[in-house]
Amino acid sequence: PKYRGPAIGGGKKPLYGLDEATGARDVLVVEGPTDVISTAQKGYPAVGLLGKTITESQEGDFRRGYFESAIVMLDMNAPPGTPYRLRPKPKEVAERIATVVDRVRIARLPDGFDPDAATIEMIQQAISEAR
Repeated sequence: PKYRGPAIGGGKKPLYGLDEATGARDVLVVEGPTDVISTAQKGYPAVGLLGKTITESQEGDFRRGYFESAIVMLDMNAPPGTPYRLRPKPKEVAERIATVVDRVRIARLPDGFDPDAATIEMIQQAISEAR
C-alpha cells in the first residue's frame, strides 16, 4: 500500500490534516499527506484518507460535524491493469461521507493530475464543475 499511515488502536487510520482543517466550512477530501499539504498551501483546507477508500473511523471523524460540505478529489491516475481493489473510488467515498455531511460533491482534475500537481486554476475549475 502507498499510505501505511499511523496505526491507532486496531489499525484505524485518522484523517490526515483533520486538526488543521477543523474550523473550515468546506473541505477537500484527498488521498495523502502530500495532497493535503499542497492543497492547503494553495488555500484549500483538506483532509487525507491515507488511501483511496474511507475507513469507518474516518467516517466517524466526519460524523463529528467538523464540516458543512466535502469535495472528494482523489488521484485518478491508476495505471491500466490496476486491480479494482486498488483503484480510487470517489463515488463510494462520497456516498459514505454523504451519510454524515450535508453536501458532498466529486471533483475531477484533468487526466494525469492529482491534487498535489494541480495548479490553483485546475483545482478551482474542478471545484466549480464538481457534481
